[in-house]
Amino acid sequence: MTKCWECEAETDNIHHHHVVPKSRGGSKTVPLCIPCHAKAHHRNKNMASGRLTSDIIKKRLESGGRWGRAFLGFKVENGKMVPTKLAYIIKEAASMSEAGISQKDIASYLATHAPDVVWSQPKISRVLKNWKDRGLDRFLDNTKDGQ
Repeated sequence: MTKCWECEAETDNIHHHHVVPKSRGGSKTVPLCIPCHAKAHHRNKNMASGRLTSDIIKKRLESGGRWGRAFLGFKVENGKMVPTKLAYIIKEAASMSEAGISQKDIASYLATHAPDVVWSQPKISRVLKNWKDRGLDRFLDNTKDGQ
C-alpha cells in the first residue's frame, strides 16, 4: 500500500505523476491515487492530456525525431528515423516518378532492387506519395548509413 501525496489515501493503485510534464523536461514524480491524478491533469485546463501530447510530439519532431512507426525504408533508433538501404531505393523510385517514368517501369525497378517487399500498384503510389508529401529526402541528407 502506498499513500497518495495529495489526499493521503492508502492504495495499491498508485500513479506516478510528473509534477513538471516530461514534455517540458520534468523528471520527478509524486505518488497520486487515480482520482487525484485525474484532477491534476485538468486543473486550470492547462494540463489537458491532449495539449501535453501535442507538446511532446512537436518537441520530438523539431529535434528530428519521429512519432509512431517508421516509414517504409527507415527504422527508428533512439527516437530518430534512420534510413535503411531500402530508403535509397525508394528515393530513386521517387526520382523516376518525378521524371515522368511510368508506374510499370517503377514497379519493375522496385521488384528488381527490393525483391523482399511485395510491391502492388496501390502500395507504390502510397509510398511515393508519402515520400513526396513528407519530404523524406531530408532524412537522407546528413547520413549515409543505408548505402
